[in-house]
Order: sequence, then structure tokens, then C-alpha cells
Amino acid sequence: MVYREELFPNHIKSIKPSTFKSKSTQSIITFKNSQKLLLNESTYVLEKQLQRTSY
Repeated sequence: MVYREELFPNHIKSIKPSTFKSKSTQSIITFKNSQKLLLNESTYVLEKQLQRTSY
């Protein structure tokens, strides 16, 4: 079973690559309330998704 949360563009402050050298496909999302979330997805893919949902 896959459980997925939705990310709303208006809650996201920034998306940056993870600093872990061994995991280049991980990203860190920082929310406007300063909480951070580590995801196993590339920054490129997340930014493209954010662009698509921002319209």
C-alpha cells in the first residue's frame, strides 16, 4: 500500500537538493512554517510538479 500526501504550492517556501552525497535523487522541501521534509525524488521533478500545479 502506498500512502501519499499532497503538497500545496502555497505552503512551500523552497525545494533544494539533499546534502547527502550518496542520495542525489533526494530533495528537501522547506515549508513556510519552517518544517522540512526529505523526499526520495529529484529536485528537478519536484520543481516541475510545482510549476504544473501553480497555474
